[in-house]
Amino acid sequence: MPTNAEKIEAQRRYLDMLQDKYNKTPVSIKIKEGKNPDPQNIDMKLYKWLPYKDVWHLVEEPIYTRSIMPNEVFIDPDTDDWWTMQASISRLLEYCMKNYIPFNECAFSGGKGIHVSFLLSPFNLPEKLERSIKSFNIDYMRIIRQILVTQLLQEAAIHPDKIGLDWGKIKFSKDRKGTQVRCFGTTRKDGNFKTQIELDKIPVEPPKPGSLPLKIPDRIQEWDITDTHYHTIIIEALKAECDRVKKANRNPTKDVEINDELQNFPCMRYIMANIAEMKHGRYEAAKAIVLLCEKLGKSEDETYEAVHEIIKKCKHFTPSEPELYIHNAMTVYGGKYHFSCIKTRDLVGSVGCDKDNCPISQAYRQAQKLTKADISPNTVSVERWPGCIHNVLEARDPTEDMLILLSAFLGQMGIPKESAQAIYK
Repeated sequence: MPTNAEKIEAQRRYLDMLQDKYNKTPVSIKIKEGKNPDPQNIDMKLYKWLPYKDVWHLVEEPIYTRSIMPNEVFIDPDTDDWWTMQASISRLLEYCMKNYIPFNECAFSGGKGIHVSFLLSPFNLPEKLERSIKSFNIDYMRIIRQILVTQLLQEAAIHPDKIGLDWGKIKFSKDRKGTQVRCFGTTRKDGNFKTQIELDKIPVEPPKPGSLPLKIPDRIQEWDITDTHYHTIIIEALKAECDRVKKANRNPTKDVEINDELQNFPCMRYIMANIAEMKHGRYEAAKAIVLLCEKLGKSEDETYEAVHEIIKKCKHFTPSEPELYIHNAMTVYGGKYHFSCIKTRDLVGSVGCDKDNCPISQAYRQAQKLTKADISPNTVSVERWPGCIHNVLEARDPTEDMLILLSAFLGQMGIPKESAQAIYK
């Protein structure tokens, strides 16, 4: 069993290697888990996300977490079924080896999963696209991470839900602090710690404490996607996002007032019905509740009461965790963040997101009603509809803005109400 000093040395060595490969953004760490139990006597820096070089002198035991890098595609499965997780991750890594895709981490998390990460090396985009990305302030790395992990899992025949993929480790925004993951050497209460393992030595059952040695990669492996089909897919996705933002800026959606109660939102009913057994996504669920309460005009006290009443029902919290999750979620109240249907849909899925019966969708549809002057006197046939509308009709999971566009378009084309409703549904 490695000593704490050996774990700390390994952690520092790995953080230095990461930072050397991506020096635009400082690697941050959280030295200790949870919140400060005694702020009067314990340095607050031990419990905050801070650049590791600024606080490393305070480290006396293995750190809790480190930040995921913007150019890092991090796959973190979260399922209690070790065999399913092990078989899926093995298949993914075998696919990568066969197709010469280098992965950086293949690590036992110390808990119930295997972490796999890919660090992207710099690659070029067309100059016009780069200008558009900068002009529209596109979170391009978020899109790239999401596209790559979706494509990789699809090609390796792995369904993200089957392994309980933590999308929060992939879809984090450039405008926030990012997201954290356990670092090599991070030790759990049972003595297990995160450590690198060999592809052909992924355990067929959860390792017992002390059964694995402490290892970290001896160098950072970078994935160069230049001139691959991944490069092409990413360029097309970024172009599509620039077009979407351009259209949204040209025709901004009206900000509508919504007066309703949490239980009338399908996504909130889904969270309420499933929170008891929810093992991952609990923090995102708490934030969604907070932001929707704020959107509905509830006070901070009312919001705290609402999120507390829901989150406390989760059976998988330790006694101290509910208050920590609620406290962290409440920090978004009154800030620059807003309730997002897209992010909430990522959390609850298509089952929990019922657009036809959502008060937000209904309010926007009401705001988008057309006058007679806006409606074509003669029905415009489908053959004459523009390509963007056909793209909406073919989308597997259309966004709220896409559906609003479709609804308004059908009205403008003079489509009878019954036919328009059938198409919309």
